[in-house]
Amino acid sequence: MTSWTALGKRHPGAVLEAAEQELSAGADVWSWWRRRGAGVTIAALAEPSRLLTLLERHDLRHRIVRLPAAVLGALFKADAARATAVLTRAFSRSWADPPKALISHLRSASDAEILAVASADAHRLGTILRSLPPGRRAAIFDAAAERRGGSTGLWAMPLLASLPAERAAIEARRMLGWHASVWHSARSRLDDPDIPLKLTSYLPYEEAAGPLREAAFGGDPRRRGLARTLLVRCTARAGDRTRLRALLAELARRTANEQDPLRCGLLTAMCGIAPSMLDDSHARTLDRIAADAVQAPDSSPATQDALRRLAGRVLRHHDPVTAPALTAWALRTYGELVARHGAGGLPAPQPAATRRRRRTLEAPAESHRLDRVLRRGQEHDLLAVLRPHLRAGRGRGDFTLAVALARALGQRAWVMNELQEDLRAAVRSAPVPIARQAAELWLQDTSEREDRVADLVRVDSSAVALPPVWRTIAGRRTDLLLPLLEGERQGRFADSPWVVRVSGGVAGRWTPDQRDRMRLLLAAVVDDGDLPVAVRVAAVQATGRICGGVERLATWSSREETVLAEAAVGALTSTDVPDRALPLLLAHARGRASRVAVAALARCCRAVAPSRLGHFLEQALTDPGGKVTLRKQAARQLERNRPPGAVDLLLRAWADPGLHRDVRVAVASALRRIPEDPRTLDALGAAADRYADEPVLRTLFQAGPLEYAPAARPGYADLVRRLLMAADDPGVRFRGSKAFAAWAGWYQGGFDQILTAVGDSRTADGETVMPVFLALLRTGTIRAQALDVLARLAAAVPADGQAVSPRPPVQARVASIAGQLAAMQLPEARPWQRGLARDAVNVLAAQPLLLSQAARLAVAVLPTPADGRTTGLGDALCALADLLRDRPILAAQTAGRMMSDRFGRYGAVSEVAPAALLPAARRLTDRGDLAAGLFALALARVAGERTDWADPWRELLRDLRDHPHLEVRQAAWDTSAD
Repeated sequence: MTSWTALGKRHPGAVLEAAEQELSAGADVWSWWRRRGAGVTIAALAEPSRLLTLLERHDLRHRIVRLPAAVLGALFKADAARATAVLTRAFSRSWADPPKALISHLRSASDAEILAVASADAHRLGTILRSLPPGRRAAIFDAAAERRGGSTGLWAMPLLASLPAERAAIEARRMLGWHASVWHSARSRLDDPDIPLKLTSYLPYEEAAGPLREAAFGGDPRRRGLARTLLVRCTARAGDRTRLRALLAELARRTANEQDPLRCGLLTAMCGIAPSMLDDSHARTLDRIAADAVQAPDSSPATQDALRRLAGRVLRHHDPVTAPALTAWALRTYGELVARHGAGGLPAPQPAATRRRRRTLEAPAESHRLDRVLRRGQEHDLLAVLRPHLRAGRGRGDFTLAVALARALGQRAWVMNELQEDLRAAVRSAPVPIARQAAELWLQDTSEREDRVADLVRVDSSAVALPPVWRTIAGRRTDLLLPLLEGERQGRFADSPWVVRVSGGVAGRWTPDQRDRMRLLLAAVVDDGDLPVAVRVAAVQATGRICGGVERLATWSSREETVLAEAAVGALTSTDVPDRALPLLLAHARGRASRVAVAALARCCRAVAPSRLGHFLEQALTDPGGKVTLRKQAARQLERNRPPGAVDLLLRAWADPGLHRDVRVAVASALRRIPEDPRTLDALGAAADRYADEPVLRTLFQAGPLEYAPAARPGYADLVRRLLMAADDPGVRFRGSKAFAAWAGWYQGGFDQILTAVGDSRTADGETVMPVFLALLRTGTIRAQALDVLARLAAAVPADGQAVSPRPPVQARVASIAGQLAAMQLPEARPWQRGLARDAVNVLAAQPLLLSQAARLAVAVLPTPADGRTTGLGDALCALADLLRDRPILAAQTAGRMMSDRFGRYGAVSEVAPAALLPAARRLTDRGDLAAGLFALALARVAGERTDWADPWRELLRDLRDHPHLEVRQAAWDTSAD
């Protein structure tokens, strides 16, 4: 299956059923989604309930993050409660923002559901708060702050704009008091003198106005600009239009003679004012601000953009009937920008969006599309404002403004006759670059396009070289085709050689006579040695797309001119008779044009019937004197097109002992893609002995389980194990171990030999099969057997700790097994994985020299506090402290590194609220022994930093500074709580 998207669209039930079977069989989620996710996404639109069931049963949270909005909407429409539960679990441990569908549902959800998605991360919490009704925000904020141990430090500063005014003022006062009472180093970035000013702006207007006005009308320009922005926002939040009008009028007077950054800052702040706060009474003030911004000699593009955005917001949100003066100001602003900057005064088009994996910020809707800003009919009002400038440009032959306006208005420009006449004149008389842009815009109207093209080429026949004109003539107005091409192409667009571009099936619209005469015209271009080579090559390529040109291409492919000959060989794949072109390509593949012919062969084979293809590919593959690249391509095409007898032919080539090494790699790659024939896997087994060289092994290791039907996977898994055992090169063995890790879930061979080799420290075979053992352990194929292996290795540890080698096999193997068990202890680990790790801790703890590995594994398997139950974590930490009671150095290492990795900001359970760690930390502190004290201090450091050392953690730190053990007191004393 090559298109899961098409299959999911036509057979959604079958795709979702296959997904359930694959994931239940143990397929790797990442690999499965990479191959099948597109089809499942499309199928979910038809059967969202089945996708919900799939998401509930399997861990797909990283894939849920990237589900399209339409799919998420379908999930909520099918069952909002189940969709919320699934998405909450997915986004609780994700860096991505919650999708719009989830946020929309949270508006009516309970506080518990909202808090399950919200986290202590201020960015995500702010996104959720902004989506909630203002009356619910304070309660959600308080609950989220309580989960992180209280609102401390400046944690809530990014959230102030999302909180109700009263609650924001309370937080602002608290942060102002904290910031003024604590010393801040430059490294903490909290010594910024602007922080108190920003916090003050969230106080009630009566308290904030004084300090903000003092900073806004004095001090250095940068601080003045910030204070004015904050003052505008504070006044707007107060909701008093009269006060806001007076402030803007005052700022307009004071900013008139300021530098451009202050004007830009003021306009940007005004863009953030709620549209309802502006009315006709602000028009005169806005006129002065706009005039100063436009006429200033240092006016920057950022200032112009801010002014356009402000005018766009006014036009979008205000009705001309209720606010005529305000909307008239917005239209005049565009006129003033055009009068000052010409076409640059209008919004410029943004670069075309590219498909990228990395998330980028979207441009605002009013960035260049005036048709998304103006109300219906306002485009005529804007044209009336700009008409004097358009007429002036028309008089001097400058049509750049008309082109910019037509591009910004989009389809609305189609019905504006005056603007269309300007575009028509631009095509005929403007400079060629502007004329080409005008032609694209003038010919966008599909109802008028054909008549306009005929009118244009009647006046200037060279206009046929314009892409929109040629597309219309070649596809719609074929009656103009030959008269234009056979005549003299003279005019303003004939400044460079041009040749027709034949794309797709456009030549099928022409009559046989037109095609014949077109081939003659193209042949004349190819034979004209005075033309540039690029033009002649384009003529060769166009000939290949016109029916009946294979004979002429065959002639050109034998020319002495290499570029033209290779172009003709490549064009053979575009002809309407691929079965006649295939022998020609095979012949050229053995000659000097082989580099082009071999690549073209793949495209040609797709169009030839398999019944006629096998004979040609057999000749190419079995020719001992043929080029290696051709023989490799023949092997690939046999697998892709599957002509009759393809498998027999590939097996015969594989069995040839004299087969070239590179060709054997291609044959092996082809055979591994035909698992439905049992002979292929049997034949590939020879790669484990006779043909066990590096390229073949690497090729066979590239296969993934999802390329095979479930019935064929055990056989290939056994093949991968045998190939891994046969590999000698370290790099190949590393690649093989990675490959077997993907296949281990389907391995059904014997384990006794593997377990014996790993558990016997006296043999070197254990190092060879160690990757296989770890892969089987990771997939759960072996479980209790791993404990027996650990027990045998622990029994082999020397009593005196001495060994012949610097790193004895026992140490290396135990470290690998313990590391694998620790890596499996993710938050979503299954019960058997946690139980196996706990049993392994008991086995390792019995051997003193392996206690470090036992401690490492014990930390990894620590329970996660959930639902307010913290006794499990405290019991586990106390048990670990008992285990390390007589090992102070190991206890310090465990507390310093392992505990930080486990509970740190980026640890496995970093989403646990610091408050959930406090009971365990206090219990460890009260024990009084060294190991428990060090563990308590490690938890205090982690939680204290995350809560900016809230009062409970400061108190715990003080208690640890009075600990009975000097080492704990010293470490606590060296810990700074600032």
